Amino acid sequence: MNQTGTAATIDSHKDVETTVAIIGSGFSGLCMAIQLSRRGRDDFLILEKSHDIGGTWRDNTYPGCACDVPTAIYSYSFEQNPYWSSMWSSQPEIQAYLQRITDKYDLRRKAVFGTEIVAAHWDDAASRWHLRSAEGRTITAQFVVLGVGPLNVPRLPKLNGIESFTGSVFHSAQWDRSADLTGKKVAVIGTGASAIQFVPIIAEQVGQLQLYQRSPAWVLGRKNPTIPKALQKLFAKVPLTRNVFRAVAFGSRSRWPWGSTDTATCISRWNGPPRPTSARASRIRRWRPSSPPTIRSAASACFSPPRTTRPLLGPTLR
Repeated sequence: MNQTGTAATIDSHKDVETTVAIIGSGFSGLCMAIQLSRRGRDDFLILEKSHDIGGTWRDNTYPGCACDVPTAIYSYSFEQNPYWSSMWSSQPEIQAYLQRITDKYDLRRKAVFGTEIVAAHWDDAASRWHLRSAEGRTITAQFVVLGVGPLNVPRLPKLNGIESFTGSVFHSAQWDRSADLTGKKVAVIGTGASAIQFVPIIAEQVGQLQLYQRSPAWVLGRKNPTIPKALQKLFAKVPLTRNVFRAVAFGSRSRWPWGSTDTATCISRWNGPPRPTSARASRIRRWRPSSPPTIRSAASACFSPPRTTRPLLGPTLR
């Protein structure tokens, strides 16, 4: 790669050429851009389909949206944040962290927003990639780095008759903030990492909540202690302390019971009264969300024993 490459000139209407094209401006894409900048490179562009940086942390704004990894390790090792307010930070705090990092490294001038890449072609003769955007623009690059992820791409189920439903219908990754759920009858399909965060919150305001699932998950209760201001100041003044904190968080995380087998014990029906059931050996619980309104979960399901599937973190379980 030419170490003295010239930065491409960004124009929202014309084709453009650069040495490195980074697709996506989430954690991965920004990290690549930062590392290039730190090495004196300026011949790259960040191609972002949306209006701002952040990836999944920009798009997912559902109630209770937060990281299911301790934020001490869910952040750049070279740009640790000493001011995380809690062990498991929320979406606004993580997005604000990415915004600060972007501004620190002046990456907005390298970003081409509103550019969704829909096709890529390798020109063997010219040794260049030709990327085509949704609006027909062409970006030519010597190297292409994919920093895209699937967590902001909704997977909507095909339900017969859904087109005749007159109420609000939306995916958690595209939360409709204009929809008032107060006192309403709400159905949630799926019990993954997003549902376990927003279901206990909306359950406090809806009139009735029906929860439909295919495979009940095992859940670890999660406490989220606040990080005292004094400790935050210590992390800021003495970098070694936050390095130790990060290492401890990483060590604790690596000992969690992630699974590796497909064995499952099937049951025919799982009705979810609002009470978790403990499993002594693993200290993991089947998710049965707790809330004052009635929560029903009726589905043919297949239970996976603890340590065979990735557990979810239940912020309302203790």
